[in-house]
Amino acid sequence: MMRQYLTKGVIFFISLLIVLSPYLSYFGKKTIVAEAQTTSIGAIIEDEETVITPGVKQRKIHFTNERGSQRLSMLDVNLADKNLSIEVGLPNGKYPGLQTLTNQAKLVSKENHTVIGGVNGDFFNTSTGDVSGLLIHKGEILHTGVRGAFGITKNGKAIIGVPEFVHTVKVKGAEYNVSGINTSRGTDQLVIFTPDFGTSTNTNQYGAEVILENVQGDVKSVGTVKATVKEVRNSQ
Repeated sequence: MMRQYLTKGVIFFISLLIVLSPYLSYFGKKTIVAEAQTTSIGAIIEDEETVITPGVKQRKIHFTNERGSQRLSMLDVNLADKNLSIEVGLPNGKYPGLQTLTNQAKLVSKENHTVIGGVNGDFFNTSTGDVSGLLIHKGEILHTGVRGAFGITKNGKAIIGVPEFVHTVKVKGAEYNVSGINTSRGTDQLVIFTPDFGTSTNTNQYGAEVILENVQGDVKSVGTVKATVKEVRNSQ
């Protein structure tokens, strides 16, 4: 038996996509060029603001400081606008994997659902695509982590913090703490792997793995899951 507890609304993205729905044929532009001035980030050479669509502005700042010439790009999104939404982007529509942010946006863009902006949301393994932090896609936990996470609640409120969650496994009355889901297994850690992770757990031989069947419930969602032990594999 497994119980999961996760603060409602906490979502962390491998990539974050800003979606315009329905599509609006309005792309205005307003540019502000600032004279050189000194700020907390350095001496600003140019400050440009562009209206991408109602509710979304892009700001580009060219500045210099002790590290040399630098450029900063930001998106300001009005989450109260019902035509706008922010959603998870996954490589080729699944996890884990590798795909450029531009191609992730193209994959999900369609009529009345147009991606107009995006940003990488986590550090990841450049060989496998495994992320290092918490990843929740459409309410399902694909990867757990103890790093700080960014999320959006159901009412559109943006939140940032370290998520607190508890997973436990009960076997014949004994209860064990779970270290994570679809993440690297360390010494004396109990990790749960789901089919989303792929055909292999990619672990070493210094441990044991238990294969479960007759799974009732969804381990990726908050709640209780029951399953039967099919096989135990030691030192493989």
